[in-house]
Amino acid sequence: MRNRVNGGWRSGLGIAAMAGLIVGLSVGTWSVGLASGQSGASRGGGQPSAPDTNPYLRRYDPKDWVLDIRVDVASSQEVLYSPQGQFPTQEMWKFDSAVIVFPILPPTSGWNPLERDGFLGSVTFNDRVRVETFEVLEGYPSGTKLAKWTLEQGGYQGKHMNLNVKISGTGYKVQFNEQEAMKLGWPTTWPAEALNATKPEAYIDRSPSGEVLDMSPVQELVARWTNGKPQSQPPVVTAKWITGQVAELVQVSGSGYGFSRTGKIQGVDGKGAPQTALDRRGSQFDATTLLVACLREAGIPTRMVVGYDVAQDKEERTFLKVKRGSTDEIRCWAEFALYDEQRDILTWVPVDVVAQRKKSSRMPDLKKPWDYFGNNEDLQMLVPFAFQLQPPTTVRYYGTPGFWGWIVMPTLPERAEQWLTLDVTSPSRRGGQPRRN
Repeated sequence: MRNRVNGGWRSGLGIAAMAGLIVGLSVGTWSVGLASGQSGASRGGGQPSAPDTNPYLRRYDPKDWVLDIRVDVASSQEVLYSPQGQFPTQEMWKFDSAVIVFPILPPTSGWNPLERDGFLGSVTFNDRVRVETFEVLEGYPSGTKLAKWTLEQGGYQGKHMNLNVKISGTGYKVQFNEQEAMKLGWPTTWPAEALNATKPEAYIDRSPSGEVLDMSPVQELVARWTNGKPQSQPPVVTAKWITGQVAELVQVSGSGYGFSRTGKIQGVDGKGAPQTALDRRGSQFDATTLLVACLREAGIPTRMVVGYDVAQDKEERTFLKVKRGSTDEIRCWAEFALYDEQRDILTWVPVDVVAQRKKSSRMPDLKKPWDYFGNNEDLQMLVPFAFQLQPPTTVRYYGTPGFWGWIVMPTLPERAEQWLTLDVTSPSRRGGQPRRN
C-alpha cells in the first residue's frame, strides 16, 4: 500500500470544489436498520458486524434466489472424410485422477448467502461417476474460496464431464450514507479482509497466465486525474472522482463473451486493465477491471464482482445455453473498501461504472449522490458468483475463462469444448424467473 500523501488536487476539480463536495453531499434521512440478514460491513478479522452497527450502508427489500450453474466439458469432435462418406469421431479421455474447482464467495454489499447450504455442488464424469462432496480451499485474492472436487485415483475413460453448482441466498437493494462516509479519512492500517483485495489478479495487474502486466497506463491515468496525490482527499472522494473519470473515459462496447464453434457460450474474456486504459473502449468486464485497477493504484482496496442478473421481463427461463443473443444477464461491478478504523467497521461499497455510463457519459454533479455509486437498487436482482473471471490458481479451462478450472493427472486433455448454463429461480416460485414487482 502507498503512504498517505498530503496536499490537494488541482486537476479538473480543484481544492475548493473538493472541500465543498465533502460538506455538500447528503442522502436525506438515514436509517441503519435492516429487514433481515447481515449488514454490508464486517469487523476486524472479516467477521460480519451486526445489522444495526453499520452507519454507512443500508440494505432493504430482500429477495431470495437460487442460482444453478452448470459447466459442461466435452472432448473434441472431428469429422473423418472417406470415399464411403463422412464419419464423426470424438476423442476418448484417459486419465488417473482429476481436481475441479469453482469459487465460493463471502457476503457482498447486496448479497447474503444462506448460512447452511448456501453453496452446493457436484461433479459427474461420463454420466456415471458422481462426486458430491468437496473441500474448501482458502487464502485467495479478494476473499475468494475455492470448492475442490476430487476424482480419486483410478482408471477413468470418457468423453464428458459436468460441474453443477447451486448458490442460494438473499439479494438486497442498498443505500449509501455518503455524507457519513465523507467523514472517514485514510486508515493507518487496512484490515486483512481489505488487503486481500489488493493482491495480484488476472486482468487487473496480471495476464491470465500469471505474467506481470505493465501498469504504467493505469498509473499515468490516476496520476493525471489526481495530480499525483490520490490520498490527499478522503477515500470516498477519491473513489467517486476516479469512478467518474473511468465512466467518461471508457466507451463500453462488445459483450466480452467467448463462443464455441457451435455457438455455445464458453465464458467471459477480458483485455486487461492496462490495455483498456490505452484503448479507451471495451466490454463491461474491461471497464470494471480498469476501475478496480485505478482504485487500487490510488490506494483503495477494490474487488470485481460477477453475478447473474435476474431479468425483469425475460421470456426465456434459461441463459447461456445455445445462442449468442441475450447476453446481458451476466453483470459485473466493483466494490471498494471503506474502513472506519476507530469503530473497526469495514464496509464494501458497490460501484457499477457501466450502469453509471449508460445513464450519462459525462460525470454527474459530484456534490449529489449518484445511482450506482453506493446506491444500487439493482443488487436486489443480482446473484454474485465470482470475484474473478478464472479461478485464482493454476488450473486449466478451454477457450475462454469460464470461472471454473481443473487439473488432470497424468496428462491434461489438450483439446476440449466447454460451455455454461445458468438458471435462476425464487424459492417461492420454482421453475421460472419471477418478475420484478
